[in-house]
Formats: sequence, structure tokens, C-alpha cells
Amino acid sequence: MKSKMIRYKGHRYRAAGHRRDAAPVPEQHRELIYYHGTPNTNAGKKIIRGGVLKPGDIPNFEDDYTGSRIVPMAGRVYLTSSLAKALEYATGATTPATYNKGQYGYLFLIAGSALTDVVPDEDVAGEFVCRGTFPWLNAKAEEVYEDNEEEILDTLDPEESYGYDFWERLERCEFDEVATIGKYLLYYLTDAEVATLLSRTDSVAHDGPVKISEAWRFDKKRVRELKPDGSNFFDLAKRIA
Repeated sequence: MKSKMIRYKGHRYRAAGHRRDAAPVPEQHRELIYYHGTPNTNAGKKIIRGGVLKPGDIPNFEDDYTGSRIVPMAGRVYLTSSLAKALEYATGATTPATYNKGQYGYLFLIAGSALTDVVPDEDVAGEFVCRGTFPWLNAKAEEVYEDNEEEILDTLDPEESYGYDFWERLERCEFDEVATIGKYLLYYLTDAEVATLLSRTDSVAHDGPVKISEAWRFDKKRVRELKPDGSNFFDLAKRIA
């Protein structure tokens, strides 16, 4: 018999991936260096002036996803301990073309000791479900979906809802469904469950601002000179903070 999921008021709060309480940062994450990349020159300059990464420092980014279920979680800053992944963002390889503006991309380094509240990136949490990484997580995802099905389906356009099967699409790891179930799951997971997921990913979402320890500027015209793993990035880029 499935346990009844506790209902919490305000589906937009759940869908945004907000948690009721801060999740303690696992000690192993405090020993890492995290990265955040942006290909938007003006956004990079703004971050440098403030000395911190803040939610909302990404102008016009969410506009590219207006009306979509893949809007980034509000109030969180996305970080990764993978240099190669961060450089995909710093060079504009994985961002909307309308956001990839200016000659320079920026890479910011953040000490793990500066983190105060992190959860897995919602895409990662959703991918764990679609790939069946943790059977207990899939069972919880079913309960979460059952408890929020009406709210989730309300996000669909009328044309999209015809013949729509959320679980069929999730099993194919369709991006919208992966991100959606990930956001809802993050709201319901316990601290111990969050820690388990964090132990298997290098991509996290930090709640609130976080101080940067270094800032590097990269001329995107040199992107072809970068090695696939990004190991020569610091030879090609210039440290400016």
C-alpha cells in the first residue's frame, strides 16, 4: 500500500523546486571547487561587480522558456564541479542563442565551503527517475505525481494534452517531463534522500546568493582551441578577479 504524500499549499511553490527547510551540505561537497559559466558578456560583468552569484543575474534567460515547464528553479543558482560542463555554458554551447551575447564568456569558481543549501539540479533528479537509478526514487516519483497530477497536467497547452501520457514520455527521458518530476521530487525529498542523490551527481542548485572566489574571462572566438575536457581553459582565458 502506498503511503499518502503530505499535501502542501501552493503548487507553484512545489513546482519551483523549493524545499521547506535548508538541506545540510554534505561534507564531501564542501571540499570541492564548483563552477558557473555564462556566455553573456553583460551578465558576466554584473556578477563580477557584485562579487556574488545571485538568482536573477541571468537577464533574458527565462524569457526564452516563457510558458515552458523547463524554466529554471526560482531563487537558485546552478553550479557544477565539472569544468567541462561549466564550459559548455561559458562558451554558449548549451544556452539559447538569444542569451549568447557578447564577445566574452565568463567562468566563475566557487569554493565548496561557501555553499549553505544545495539540492541536485532538477534535471539530474528527473534523469535518475527515467533511468531507474534508484528504485525507491521511482516509487516516490509515482506518489508525487499521483498527488500533483492535476496541477502538472494544468501546465499543458490544450493541443499538447491530446493523447498525452506523462509516464510514457518520462520513460523516454523527454526533457520537459524529466525537469518537471525533478522539481516536484526535490520539494518532497528528505535530507537523507537529497544527500544520496548529491553523492551521484556533479550538478547542484544552490539556494540564494553564493560568493565567487575567482572570475575568468574567455574570448569565445577561441572556442575551437579548447580541449574536450577543458583542461587548457586556464591557459586560454584571463583571470580578472
